[in-house]
Amino acid sequence: MRHLKRFIFKTADRITGDEHLRTEISLYPSIMMNFLMALIQLASGITHRSLWFYSLAGYYFFLVVMRFMVLNCEVSTKEARDVILEYKRYRLCGILLIPMNIFLAVIVVLIVIDDRGFSYGMIYTLGLALMTFIFTGAAVTNVIRYRKYNSPVLSAAKAISLVAAFVSMLSLETALFAAFGSENDETLRRIVTSISGVAVLLTTLTMGIYMIKHANLGIAMQEEEECGI
Repeated sequence: MRHLKRFIFKTADRITGDEHLRTEISLYPSIMMNFLMALIQLASGITHRSLWFYSLAGYYFFLVVMRFMVLNCEVSTKEARDVILEYKRYRLCGILLIPMNIFLAVIVVLIVIDDRGFSYGMIYTLGLALMTFIFTGAAVTNVIRYRKYNSPVLSAAKAISLVAAFVSMLSLETALFAAFGSENDETLRRIVTSISGVAVLLTTLTMGIYMIKHANLGIAMQEEEECGI
């Protein structure tokens, strides 16, 4: 029993003090959940022949691909950090954010024009709101906090989580209108969801472009340092 406690505390201390290990551990359930959601949405799209479900499937598919690339980089560089490889994965994630934005644009258009979205019960919606605000707050905080580690792969993981958080906020918005809105609020719903949707699209596109440019600069600087050595 004493050895078990020692092992638990030792493992907890290691996880707490190792940002890379903590990120790696968190990626496994995220990938599995995103992959499951992609399959569910794809199956729903095939069943209902709905562009809405196909778009959601595409969005979750891109999350899976990007998070898997980050996880693969974390595992393959665990023994010896390869900064250039991390920058290349960081850049590739930025590149993938751009086509993913196409699926998000379709989702936003369907929400605004076709009144698509998510509809839940009042209690569930309130619980979802609380979880979404916590998730978004943590995502924003982590993006800022992880900058000090100067690790492109950690930054990529947190950037992906931030995009997912913004999309979750947009989903929550549609759920709140469905739970608490009325038919008289249709104009307000269109205006609010339009503004929110465009904000999410512009933010995702800006992040993608920034990640590409930042990675190119980082790779160039790293190669200059290696040549100087």
